[in-house]
Amino acid sequence: MWDLVLYHRPRCPLCSEARFALREFGRTHDIRVKEMDISQDEGLWDQYRYEIPVLEAGGVVIARHHIGAKKLTALHRRWRDGQLHAKPDLTRPASPAFAPF
Repeated sequence: MWDLVLYHRPRCPLCSEARFALREFGRTHDIRVKEMDISQDEGLWDQYRYEIPVLEAGGVVIARHHIGAKKLTALHRRWRDGQLHAKPDLTRPASPAFAPF
């Protein structure tokens, strides 16, 4: 079973699309999705408010923003083959525009 965490918030169109894609993907694949509403947790809000939706597997962020069927299929294939790892662009530091002084 592929255990995933989806970070989202209410009234987020991309989050709704990701939730729908995960539900549909789950019809044909053995996955379990834990949903985390970042608006209910200040720490998660600070961490993900500009990045949602965020998909995590095994404690590693594997996707952000547009999460649809094609991306899920490719990620699942990589996970199944033991090739799913964090990418450098997914662990980048905060934008300089939002960096503290």
